[in-house]
Amino acid sequence: MTDISRVLFEDGAERWYGDGKPRWRVGPDKKPPESAVEADSQSRKNIRQLRKRVTISNNCGTLADLLEACWSENRCGSLACRKCGRAMQRCFVNAAQPWIKGLGEPVYIITIVPDVWFAESERCLIGKLSVFRNRLDAALKDADIKLAVGWYDVSLNEHSNKAHRPFWQPHLWCIVPSSQVTKPVREVLRKHFPNNPLICAAVEFQLFDGNRRAMAYGAKPNFIRRVTYPKIAGQNSRAKRRQNTKKRDLRVSQNQAMLLMCHDLGFSGRLFLHGATVRAWNEKIRFSECVAPV
Repeated sequence: MTDISRVLFEDGAERWYGDGKPRWRVGPDKKPPESAVEADSQSRKNIRQLRKRVTISNNCGTLADLLEACWSENRCGSLACRKCGRAMQRCFVNAAQPWIKGLGEPVYIITIVPDVWFAESERCLIGKLSVFRNRLDAALKDADIKLAVGWYDVSLNEHSNKAHRPFWQPHLWCIVPSSQVTKPVREVLRKHFPNNPLICAAVEFQLFDGNRRAMAYGAKPNFIRRVTYPKIAGQNSRAKRRQNTKKRDLRVSQNQAMLLMCHDLGFSGRLFLHGATVRAWNEKIRFSECVAPV
């Protein structure tokens, strides 16, 4: 696979680090996405946290030095770098729109959460993604899905009442042409990735509405901590009981571990391709369909 981080080092790539196009809005309040200044501020915060009470690895200081040295004429190209992560997100949004248009049909955004997780104290993201990838290949082949492009994501899942131990949960966000998302296909994917007590919706399908924010979400540069709260009933006795999940920032030690795992993984390791290839050229990335699935 092409090392897509190359796009961040090419002439003209600084456009992705700025605040120009592409643009989109975030959340119900339709706020603008993270700015270059905000990304720089978060990067400085990550650097401080990497140097704070370094207990999980001596590599924290080395990574902090690398991120601190990332500037306009000396980009680090690390997935752990908030500035480079934001630049890659913007580059992907720019590439995804014309690629989807070229497919000539609507597309679905599919999210898949497998029963593949690992303890908070472990740092085996690459190994777990390899296991996940093998299962995805089998599932997509079984479902006869020939084309999918997306990104892996990972969150730290906790329960407010400590109903389970904190764990890292990988999942996949991907784009699939609508003609390949039939009812039998949905059933096959849900058979391969069933719900369980920790995963309420292992496979979800959403028709893409053309809004860039969906593309931006798939390649988001930040990773979060999901805290689950006990199920509660609504005021109406007929209301269904629901389980609340809130997003929180990672704790210092969790963020240290996440940054180290991201740096080892890299952008190409996070990118998911099935039946597609990617090319980094002229400060842009371009997707194309393979003759047969990889």
